[in-house]
Amino acid sequence: MVGMAGFDLRSASLHLSQYSETSSSYQNTKSLLQFYDPVVLVVPPNKYAPDGMVGISELVDQFYASVKKVNLFNKF
Repeated sequence: MVGMAGFDLRSASLHLSQYSETSSSYQNTKSLLQFYDPVVLVVPPNKYAPDGMVGISELVDQFYASVKKVNLFNKF
């Protein structure tokens, strides 16, 4: 499962999505990122990412290198 939230500062609107990424090329995620055209992305660090989700962080590194990437650590 992939979760994505988009917050538009211009309109003060929040869009939430959760979906199964069925493609190893992360096509659903790429489409949403192209739609939202993010300025900042918050992602889990690879070592804390669930199995199979490491690719999302790598996708961001590869295709969205100009976007600021913030690693979010869980502190319990």
